Amino acid sequence: MQLVNYLFIDYENVQPNLAAITNLSFVRVIAFVGANQKFIPFEFAAAMQRLGNRAMYMKIGASGANALDFHIAFYLGILVKRDPNAFFHIISNDTGFDPLIQHLREKRLKVFRSASIDDLPFLRKVTAANDQQLIPAVAASPESSSLLAANGTKPSLDELCEVVIERLKQHTPSRPSTLDKLRNHLPSLTRQQLTAAETEALAKMLFAKRLISLEEGASQRLRYHL
Repeated sequence: MQLVNYLFIDYENVQPNLAAITNLSFVRVIAFVGANQKFIPFEFAAAMQRLGNRAMYMKIGASGANALDFHIAFYLGILVKRDPNAFFHIISNDTGFDPLIQHLREKRLKVFRSASIDDLPFLRKVTAANDQQLIPAVAASPESSSLLAANGTKPSLDELCEVVIERLKQHTPSRPSTLDKLRNHLPSLTRQQLTAAETEALAKMLFAKRLISLEEGASQRLRYHL
């Protein structure tokens, strides 16, 4: 059974291209629009319309510091209570969501933050017949592994670890600075929907390979040895 993936778009922060998800029946979208945002581009509005009853706008009634963020947190809580087995994705560059996401993941809830639609864990790039396209990964139950390779087999944690290493090497300026941020970022790096146990196992593998370490002192920032 395909589990629902809820997307909470921080439209004040990012204005994503929805083209890759409009035909995915398991996706639900809520676009949170700031009080001072008066216009929506045609392309975004048309994509929301194609989603039909799987998408809705949430217009914030008044402006204020973090007003939109609090609305996202509120409706995330409502949907987590209503559908706790689903996947929840906040689409935003705002790292202020990360402590909340980490707390929810410690409660074994599948909550993620992605900077763009292309970074969503359930979208992964495959090559077929000289044509690159995006396909959804099949969401597994919370008790089973959610990792699927392009050929339908489940990649091992060792294989996923190699993917993480290569992508960390390629994105030096944007590497997560703390262990909590790394845990939150691993699904995006692997382009997989990871359980809390899988995320923790990957982090431990990076430590075991001596590819990351914690700085001494109160900051506990990550150091990379790639």
